[in-house]
Amino acid sequence: MTDKTPEAILNQAQVAPLNGRPVRKDEIELHDRGLYIESWLPERRSRRKPLLFIHGELTGSWVWERYLGYFAGRGWEGHALNLRNHYWSQTADPATLSFDTYTEDVIAAIERLGPSTVVVGHGMGGLLALKAAERMAISGIVLISAELPRDLRPGGLRERWLPALRPGRRPS
Repeated sequence: MTDKTPEAILNQAQVAPLNGRPVRKDEIELHDRGLYIESWLPERRSRRKPLLFIHGELTGSWVWERYLGYFAGRGWEGHALNLRNHYWSQTADPATLSFDTYTEDVIAAIERLGPSTVVVGHGMGGLLALKAAERMAISGIVLISAELPRDLRPGGLRERWLPALRPGRRPS
């Protein structure tokens, strides 16, 4: 086990490796949807698959900055989507937004980046990534603390399996 503190690990992640590549920042705007995508790119294009980071509730692309810097410094093209009503994306009437509209936003971002995209989602962003992957081809998916849909949450499963975890009992 490492003796480094989490802060030391995170600070190291912001620094390009010794053999790292220079990083340049860019942005993608999907005007028809009012979306802003923050991009951190290696100075030279690589053959690595682009990464699309999707934030959770009440955050924005800023939550991914350390990840974007880390991966771009190592040759990965990283893009962080700002969902509508979040950070730099267009403000919309919350009554007009739904989970489906956010899923459509994620799909629009993936279509812009291409089917070789690896989608990384945190919290609600993980569920949005799963819903988008149901509807279109993506290269890969990474979920960080993603919330399961209500029908799959362990409420019913917990009631069935917890009694079985007692010594000498098996699930029915």
